[in-house]
Amino acid sequence: MPRKTDKTHALYEEPRAYGSIEAQRFMAEASYLRAKTLSWLLGRAIRWAGGVVNALVTAVTEGIRLRRAYEELMALDDHMLADIGISRDEIPQVVARSAVHGGSPADVHILKPAQDRTPDAPADETDRPLAA
Repeated sequence: MPRKTDKTHALYEEPRAYGSIEAQRFMAEASYLRAKTLSWLLGRAIRWAGGVVNALVTAVTEGIRLRRAYEELMALDDHMLADIGISRDEIPQVVARSAVHGGSPADVHILKPAQDRTPDAPADETDRPLAA
């Protein structure tokens, strides 16, 4: 028994018989262009999803790195912190500045604001004048 079709449906299309070569070429080209467009769209979607996954992985690893730096600095005693030029109260700010500037919390002389250092004090060992 033949299947009933609802001819009032918007997507209903009468079956066509393509006998001419031009019509067959036209249908083949249309099919190729549809496939090419879908392939392009799928490629774009996959690249976008890859970018989202990459951003997520980067954010998670950066969070882990900052948490580890915070915990390592908090584990130091006050004398060690004084040796690197920060106090225990400054650790959250140093870690936050390292996140903003992309540096390591170990680069304290770079991450501390200039007003926190005395103008005469060198930022690190390389800034000290050589002995004559």
